Parts: sequence; structure tokens; C-alpha cells
Amino acid sequence: MTSVLVLLGSLGAAAAAIVWLSQPYLWVYGAALAALGLAMLRSSRKALWFNLAAPFVLLFVLEVWAGSRSGLSTDGSRSEGYTVAHAELGYGPAPGYVAHQRRSSGQELVYAVDYTIDRHGLRLGPPVAPGGGAECLLFFGGSFTFGEGLGDREALPYQVGLLTEGRYRVYNFGYHGYGPHQMLAALEGGLVDGVIACRPRVVVYQAIRDHASRAAGHKFWDTRGPRYEVGADGSAVRRGRFDDGATTWPEWLRVALLKSAFFAALAHWHPEAGPDDYARFVAIVDTARRHTDAHYPGSEFHVLLWDKAGREMDDGLRAAGIRVHLVNEILPDRLDDRVRYQIHARENHPNAEAYAGIARYLVDEILPAEP
Repeated sequence: MTSVLVLLGSLGAAAAAIVWLSQPYLWVYGAALAALGLAMLRSSRKALWFNLAAPFVLLFVLEVWAGSRSGLSTDGSRSEGYTVAHAELGYGPAPGYVAHQRRSSGQELVYAVDYTIDRHGLRLGPPVAPGGGAECLLFFGGSFTFGEGLGDREALPYQVGLLTEGRYRVYNFGYHGYGPHQMLAALEGGLVDGVIACRPRVVVYQAIRDHASRAAGHKFWDTRGPRYEVGADGSAVRRGRFDDGATTWPEWLRVALLKSAFFAALAHWHPEAGPDDYARFVAIVDTARRHTDAHYPGSEFHVLLWDKAGREMDDGLRAAGIRVHLVNEILPDRLDDRVRYQIHARENHPNAEAYAGIARYLVDEILPAEP
């Protein structure tokens, strides 16, 4: 009876740890092994308790292995209230929210930043100069555009706004994990028109290779995102959401499992993007370009393409007549010293220096001298 009570108490403590701690599973598995070891010592049925302990030994080893591979731990990000459900985009930041994210590698702090979200649900933009703001710049993309790991003023859209001395209103429509499908849904669904108070001059979409998989619905964090397929005329056509007709896990269970380094690694695994996925990606971006051309006369649509995107994206976008700018050509010395332009050696999101160089390129090569 004592062994059963100890086991029940350990299960209760494990449940509390999963709810309240950001990285609970080593503690959970360790506590379970301690309780089962105590039960084995006190019980005459030692084989039973030994067999019950074996899975926890395996889980403990897998958790240590997965944690050592990632090398990074995150706390304080995407806390309750920061990311919320969104009817059109699947999810997004809560309007009027200031979130804090801290990330470390062992005992070394990688970054500790605040993300300021304005009343429209966009990351804080730069100030507009008196008499400026008749024209605006629209930025789309995922965490690279949003500026993950960077302060508000260090994100690419904000830096571009500072370099233009407030001549333009600058809108950052990027967010963690977004792909081109969120960009197109925001444009087609009227979300962009409901926010901007100006005439768009330049639209910039920042792409990485993973965006083809995101647009295909392969990502665990984007199960409710907008689904697009290639239509008969080659354009992207909205076909509901990724989870239409699918069985999804309860949100509380998904959140609990993703606190495990091992289960998070499993969740991040997805099939490699194939030809159909790249064709869908190009169709989505091209449809977004056509939308901006039609709805914002005189605007220009540009794509910033990071090097790992590969030829499938680069060739496909150029074949569609889309202006593509390769980051490796904007920052040529990045090929010899990648870490210089990363937040950290084990955190490959671009740092403020990378965005300073890209912002200068956009201002010098893309934006007109005067709005």
C-alpha cells in the first residue's frame, strides 16, 4: 500500500511539474525512477516494478540525448496569452502584448529580448516623420522577418524605417513559423487593407527553404493554417485549413508534450519538400505578387531568398517573373563567416548586423530616393 501511495504521489508531482515548469521531463522521469526503485526495494514483486521502470529509463536517456543535440533551452517565450488562435492565419500574436523571450545554451545566455506587439497584432514599427507616411513598406515572412531573438529596433523592417528617416510607414506582418500562405491569406482576406493607412510602395517577402514545407501543412505548430493548392490556371487557390477533416490532438496535450526535448524533436520531423510542394510555394508567392500588383498600383514586389532555399525556389520564382534578391549576394562575406551574421553559433536566426546590411541594400537598391 505504501508503494502505491508513493507512486500516486510521484504521478501527482510529475503532473504539476509538466504544468508549471518549462523543461520538466528530466525531473519527471527521474522522480518516476526514484519512486519505482523505492517500490521495488519494498515489494516482493521486484520483477514487476523493474519492468515498469524500464520505459522510464529509456525515456530519460532519450530526453538527455535530444536535449544535448539541441543545445538550447527556451523559457518565457510563447507564454500563455502571447500566441493566440487566428481565424484567417491559424495563429498569431495577441494585439497589444509585450512578450519576453530568453534563450540559453547551457549556462550561456544567447538572448533575452522583448517583443512589442501593437494594437493591430503586428510587431512594433518605426516612427514616422512629420509629413511622412503617405507611402508604406510591407514586410512578410516568418521569424526572420519578425526578428526572432532581436529587440524591436533590431528587426529588419524597423531598421529599414530608421534608414529612410521615417519617410514611409513600415508594417511587419511576419511572425514565428509563418510561411507564404499566411502572407497570401492576409492579403486576400483583407487583413492588410484593414491595417495600413497609406499607399504601399514596396512589398518584401523573406523566404527560407522551410517555407515550402510550411505551405504544404507539414508543421506541427501550424495545424490550423490556411491551405492552398495550385489551381487549373497555375495560381494558388484557398482550400480551407490544414486541419479540415483531420483529427488533431487536444491543445493541452500538444503543449505538454512539446515541453519534452525528445517529443519536440519528433514533432519537428517532417517529410522533405517535393516537386509539388515547391510548385505550390511558387504559386502562392506569385499569386501574392499578382494581388499586390492589382490592388496597389505602382507598388513593387520583392523576395529576399536565404541561401539554403535551393535552386527549386530560386529558379521557380525567377521563372514566374518575380524579383529575387539572394542574401549571399547582399552579404558576400557571409559565405566565409556565417556565425558573424547569426545570433549565436547554435542559434542561426540572423543578428542585428545581418539585418543592418540587408536594410542598407534595400534602401540603396530597391527603394526610391524619395517617396
